[in-house]
Amino acid sequence: MPTTGPVQDMNEQREKQRQSALDKLNEWAKNKIELKRPIFFVAGWTDEGCAAWMNSDKINKSIRDWLTEICLNPGQSYYVNFEKESPDCNNFLDFGEVLKKKVRDVVGKDKEFDIVGHSMGGLDIRAAVALGEPLLNIRNCLTVATPHWGDNFGGVNAWLRRTSFGRKIANLFAKETPYQIVQGQQLDPDYESIKTINKLENREAFLERVDRMFQFKGTQDFTVKGSAFIDKTGLSQQLSDKISNVIIEGADHTGKIGITQDPRTIIAILRILLGIQLEQEYDNYGILIGGIQ
Repeated sequence: MPTTGPVQDMNEQREKQRQSALDKLNEWAKNKIELKRPIFFVAGWTDEGCAAWMNSDKINKSIRDWLTEICLNPGQSYYVNFEKESPDCNNFLDFGEVLKKKVRDVVGKDKEFDIVGHSMGGLDIRAAVALGEPLLNIRNCLTVATPHWGDNFGGVNAWLRRTSFGRKIANLFAKETPYQIVQGQQLDPDYESIKTINKLENREAFLERVDRMFQFKGTQDFTVKGSAFIDKTGLSQQLSDKISNVIIEGADHTGKIGITQDPRTIIAILRILLGIQLEQEYDNYGILIGGIQ
């Protein structure tokens, strides 16, 4: 068996990137950094407790734990909890309304802040900014593995549940609560909630109301795939230029190689929040930048 090859080379490169990111985080732990403004972390479908951003595991440290270790002002980071409200939410449009209140309870209506959403949490943010009385004053909006056009699981789940037999089969394997199942179905690309948030006027309204948008995608994320990037069709060049893409090579949606706990993701998020330029290069503390498209 050959000891080298494209796959092994890629795995080695990923580990070098991860180690480079960890080295930088540990350097910051010694010298400390300071967040410029409040930052809100929003989790995705079935993660009402915000575990994706808060919980460490045996392999990776969460961004909350990193911020506690390296920040002079970790109290400026907030982790949105939807456990109380989730049973009354049918889709991310409803979560968007809840999100507005939770953010305003902390910063009011005039203070600038940053916001980061994982998976459906990115759609919660888009709904909060684009629809109704909008959430304003966002400097940096980051969506991480967000299914902007809907996701594969939501579509399969909704399709399967369209018949009584399909519902029985789906229920045999379902780990979600009944209300979570409904929320997941609303991620079907053919459902009205996804169609609503992707109307041109709503995409324009969202981008007009944020200073910058960064879209993170893991190359091993088969839940979101190409849906991780917002549709630019019909957008002006000025609005399109607000968007940058960040590719995390080998990262999955969740799990042991999940994107939210990957040190390459964490270092990229913190560089953005600190106003440090993300270079257009491959080995950027483990970040491959797709660039402004």
